[in-house]
Amino acid sequence: MKALEKIYEEVEFMKSMMKSVFVYNGVLSKQNSYLIKYKKTLGEELYNDVFDEYKEYLTKNYNVVEATYTDCEGVTYNSLVKI
Repeated sequence: MKALEKIYEEVEFMKSMMKSVFVYNGVLSKQNSYLIKYKKTLGEELYNDVFDEYKEYLTKNYNVVEATYTDCEGVTYNSLVKI
């Protein structure tokens, strides 16, 4: 059971990273340097399945709104808004 829990955890981490990449540059690529490491831990087939399904979910359900917040250091943040 521990192996399945580890896989589930990695899938959730990958989805979280995909969401971050999407909100900050609006483009999701399987070759993205922040995502490619999950290909090694999940294997190519599961990586591709998760990527394709979650990309579709994000792009169909959310819009990226740029510059929704600026912190005290001048860093600007984007947000995802549910369609």
